[in-house]
Amino acid sequence: MLTIILTVVIVLIYWIFHTGAKSKLIKLPPGPIGLPILGYLPFLGETPALKITELSRKYGDLFSIRLGQQLVLFVNDVETMKDMGRIDNFLGRNQLEVIKNHREKCGLIFLEKQGWAEWRKFTIKTLKEVGFGQLALESRIIDEVQDFRSFLRKNLNKPLYLQESIEIAALNSLWVILTGEKYDLEDPEKKEILKTITDGVSDQSIMGIVVFLPWLGKLFPEMTGWNKALKCLDGPVQMVKSIIEKHEKKYSKGYESDFIDLVLTKIYTTTDPQSYFYKDLGYKNLLYTILDLFFTGSDTV
Repeated sequence: MLTIILTVVIVLIYWIFHTGAKSKLIKLPPGPIGLPILGYLPFLGETPALKITELSRKYGDLFSIRLGQQLVLFVNDVETMKDMGRIDNFLGRNQLEVIKNHREKCGLIFLEKQGWAEWRKFTIKTLKEVGFGQLALESRIIDEVQDFRSFLRKNLNKPLYLQESIEIAALNSLWVILTGEKYDLEDPEKKEILKTITDGVSDQSIMGIVVFLPWLGKLFPEMTGWNKALKCLDGPVQMVKSIIEKHEKKYSKGYESDFIDLVLTKIYTTTDPQSYFYKDLGYKNLLYTILDLFFTGSDTV
C-alpha cells in the first residue's frame, strides 16, 4: 500500500513540475485547468465538439487544453486558420505515439514543410491527370451506384450489414484512379480490412486512450485497445505494399494508367538526393500517401 501511495505522489510531483516548466517556457493561450495526468479529458463528455464550442465562447477563438499528456491548442476562427496555413512555422506535424511505432514522417498527413509542399503539389496535379475532379470521375461514381443497386437487388429479403459494402462502393471511384483496381462489394478480404479500420477509428474510448494517454496504452495493450489500434494500421499497410509491388512488376514507361504508375515514373526519374521522391524515401512517401488517401476515402461515409 505504501508503495502505491509513493508511486502516485512521485507521478503527481513529476506532472506538476513537468507541466509547470513547459508553461513557463511557452506563453499559452488561456484555457480550463484539468486534472493531473488526465488533463481535461474527463470533462469532454459524450459530445466533445459541443464542449469545445462551449469553451470557445468562454475563452475566445484561441485557447489551450491539456488532454492527457498532449497539449492541444484550439483555433475557432477561419481567418486565423487561413493565416496559419501561410506560415511555415505552422506546417509541423505532431506524430502520435501509436502511429510513430508504425510509420515514419511520410505521406500527405505527416510530411512537413518543403516535403509536404512538394508532395501536395505533385499529388493534386497527378490526381487531376488521372481524372479526379473531372467528368470521368462522375461516370465512375454512377457506375458504382448502379453496381450497388444490383448488389441490393441480389440480396433482397436477406439480413445485411451494409457498412463495409457501402464503404467499398464509396472508395472504389477513388481507388480505381489511385491503383487501377476495383473491389467487389462482397470481397471478404477488403470488407475485413475496412471493418478493422472502422472499429478502430470509431471506438472513441480506444482512440482517446491511445492518442492522449499512450503510456497507459503500452502498459495495458489489450485492455486499452492499443493492440487494436495497431491492427487497424497494419492491414491497410500490407495491402498497399502488395499493390505497389504489382505495379512495379508490370510498370512500363509511357503506359502509365493510374496514380501509382505516375508516381513510380517520378521516383525512377528523380536524381536529386534532397528530393522527397528520391529512391527509398520516394517509395515510403508513395506508400503512406496512398494510405492517407485510403483512410480519408474510407472514412467519408
